[in-house]
Amino acid sequence: MLLGRLLEKFGIWGEFPKTEIISVTEKLECVTKNSLFVAIRGRKTDGHSLIDRAFCAGAPAAVVSPDSRYAADKRCIPFEDPRGFLAAAAAVLTENPQEKLKIIAFTGTNGKSTSAHLLWHLLMEAGQKSGLIGTVFSFDGESFWESEHTTPLPEDLFPLLAKMVENGCRFCVMEASSQALDQKRLAGLTPEIGVFTNFGQDHLDYHGSMQAYFESKLRLLSQSKQVILGIDSPPLKQLYPALSGKKSSFGFDPEAVYRGKGAKSELDGVRFSFWNGRSESDVFFPMPGIFSAENAMAALACLDLLGLSGEGAKKALSSYLPLPGRAGVVLEAKNKRVMVDFAHTPDSLEAICSAIKPLCNGRLLLVFGCGGDRDRQKRPKMAKIAAKYADRILLTDDNPRSEDPVKILSELTPVLAEQKADYEVIRPREAAICRGMAELRSGDILLLAGKGHEKTQEADGKKQPLNEVEVVTKNRFLL
Repeated sequence: MLLGRLLEKFGIWGEFPKTEIISVTEKLECVTKNSLFVAIRGRKTDGHSLIDRAFCAGAPAAVVSPDSRYAADKRCIPFEDPRGFLAAAAAVLTENPQEKLKIIAFTGTNGKSTSAHLLWHLLMEAGQKSGLIGTVFSFDGESFWESEHTTPLPEDLFPLLAKMVENGCRFCVMEASSQALDQKRLAGLTPEIGVFTNFGQDHLDYHGSMQAYFESKLRLLSQSKQVILGIDSPPLKQLYPALSGKKSSFGFDPEAVYRGKGAKSELDGVRFSFWNGRSESDVFFPMPGIFSAENAMAALACLDLLGLSGEGAKKALSSYLPLPGRAGVVLEAKNKRVMVDFAHTPDSLEAICSAIKPLCNGRLLLVFGCGGDRDRQKRPKMAKIAAKYADRILLTDDNPRSEDPVKILSELTPVLAEQKADYEVIRPREAAICRGMAELRSGDILLLAGKGHEKTQEADGKKQPLNEVEVVTKNRFLL
């Protein structure tokens, strides 16, 4: 496409009339001949510092901030909102695939991955070919692959949407992270449905405050045709009356439009009655806990609003295979169980522990830690939750990243001691898992919390292989 033609769509006339471009990118390593480079000011790197290298790599032009020293360079295009430009340009270069798909986007502190993946499963079972973009993996209608980001950068997102269209998808189900919304990665998208699952503490290392975190989530609602809120979450129940436009709600709250009641949780799943606004039915979802029922209701509500609910949905719900690392039993022997869950926030840790504790015929043993270079304020909260539910805590590393892992643990141990918890610090994480397995007695459950589907442990700027399911399987003789 001629760059001049692209720029005309942004109200910029007469510039670069004969310059051909084939891609737009903010990543220096992706610049090739005829790539338009967009300089983004990020938290760690200012893209303006890469402009000269982008030109050397073959970029004929670059989009820059108006206050940049490059603004007067004839090869540069000053633009007030480079992030917005990147998303809009990526959409144009891929012929606006978002207009040919019905997009359902999920945001929220917890539950995004399961709710989105479940809705994708329900759509596929209903014969509706659908793409998926999520934390664990993505699907373009033909191929699966492990995801690099929960929500891709615009230069990757729009070509992926175009591939879904090419492969015959009618729907795209996706997760929208708060960082992606803040960075305008979804600019130009108008989701058919925007879902806000719940809201709690996370990502304060990025957003700085709960208010800023909340406002980033609200961006999805403002750009969606209709919205669904999980009003079991107090902040969302408070928000719901203030929303204008098409809206709906789900939860066990008696005021929810899509409403559950009478939930009974077992290790193999949760049973509850579900009211869809017209009729009530008894359903089974093969993941334990009230939070799992809420995730199921979010997906069922979307399916109904899309006009695809029916008896088949109930059967598809019960046949769902959970994502790796989401409230899953990975080993069971001699009346002892080992479970893995991605719980890495106060709310998610409380949700999984409160779900499992009543199901223990013996003790609940917990392997957990807190991530480095992340919100430090949630560490004492998570330690209190661990002490509240676990009979035995094996404190260990969880992606310390650039922080001193010993220092992270030292922020947790005083809280555990104050709560009179039975705990022990064991490093590395593999050793903590093995110790937990060796200590299991008949009727006990060992919960490995925090890493879930992840296959690496990040420390000192490096990622080393660590797959908790493989660790458990290899050491199953310890049971």
